Amino acid sequence: MIRTLPDGLIACCRLVLTPSEMHQIAAQCDWLFSEWLPKSGAKLADRPAFETYSTVQESYETRLCL
Repeated sequence: MIRTLPDGLIACCRLVLTPSEMHQIAAQCDWLFSEWLPKSGAKLADRPAFETYSTVQESYETRLCL
């Protein structure tokens, strides 16, 4: 599926994790919403958050985006 995102700022948290560390994604997502977002002064847009994934050698690069 291809989607066009609405205009506006998008904050992304980049993670590079090994397969055994992938369980940390949920904790990082919680941190973005519960700690970073309130302290940043940014407002959550009326659109879904999303994640992207790619392989970097033997690790996975993940971006959690608000």
